Amino acid sequence: FREAGPPYDDRLAEAVQVVRDACRADGRWRRSQPYPGRYWWALEPAGPSRWATLRALRVLRWADSEQ
Repeated sequence: FREAGPPYDDRLAEAVQVVRDACRADGRWRRSQPYPGRYWWALEPAGPSRWATLRALRVLRWADSEQ
């Protein structure tokens, strides 16, 4: 929704709060559970995810600037 460009809508508040609540005590977000099956390589090790953190911070920065 952030990338689509429409203005902030109050109906997004619950989804934004889910993102906020998923933040760990150290200020980072966990990586999502990998899909079952075989992988050729792991994109990230278990634990905090730099990519999930980057995406979450982008969403929160957008939400905070639009409200």
